[in-house]
Amino acid sequence: MNFEGDAFISYAHIDNVELIEGRKGWVANLHRALAIRLGQLLGEAPQIWRDPKLQGNDFFAETLVERLQRVAALITVVSPRYVRSEWALRELSEFGMQPNIRAGFVFRTRRASLKY
Repeated sequence: MNFEGDAFISYAHIDNVELIEGRKGWVANLHRALAIRLGQLLGEAPQIWRDPKLQGNDFFAETLVERLQRVAALITVVSPRYVRSEWALRELSEFGMQPNIRAGFVFRTRRASLKY
């Protein structure tokens, strides 16, 4: 299976609130560090996606569903708010309904779900 994206970061937006004014939030820093390290390992820039603006009252867009269907790995930032988020659980569900999910992780050849 060919994937159009390497990873999708699923998180509750409250977990990305900046702790120090003017600094990036925790999830934004995770995204940056993951992009750098995966780029080093892959030898090219990875395609990592997260939506910094979606809120619980937004419609679950078909484009988001399509993106989840074509991404190799789902990275979930599990927190108390995440497990109570209908939006986050829908992302997990959409990713989980896709074929070729297997245990383990082999980048670009197999789908996997990771939690952080």
